[in-house]
Amino acid sequence: MADQEPSADATKDATYWLDMLRDGTDSEKATARVHLATICEHRNMLDEAIELLEANVQGGSSNPDIDRQLRRLRPLRDSEKTDSVPTFDQSPLAASVEATHSLYGRPSDEYGRDESHRPTHYRRLRTYLRSLGCVA
Repeated sequence: MADQEPSADATKDATYWLDMLRDGTDSEKATARVHLATICEHRNMLDEAIELLEANVQGGSSNPDIDRQLRRLRPLRDSEKTDSVPTFDQSPLAASVEATHSLYGRPSDEYGRDESHRPTHYRRLRTYLRSLGCVA
């Protein structure tokens, strides 16, 4: 949905509410923020939608619909952020380490031990992981 081009009507709506946000009274600005937040949500701009709604709350709005919308949007935004950032456990590097450990066993915590009996790719991987600070 975020990749789709907004329709002409949606663009007109956004323009109308942006004008209202700029030139309207305080209550019109609050209404404009709610409508703009909905438009932002439909365009998958969750940070902006939350920011608009939070501005209403900070402005003194006690509308329960805004609170419900914020409670719904915040987890969506947070899950979107964590989904887009791979964790160490999900990385190809972690999979390589686990595969190496399954083949050759886990290394001991000793420093400077002789690894000349290990295959070259294992020594290179271990050197690389040390440079990253992943292993001792």
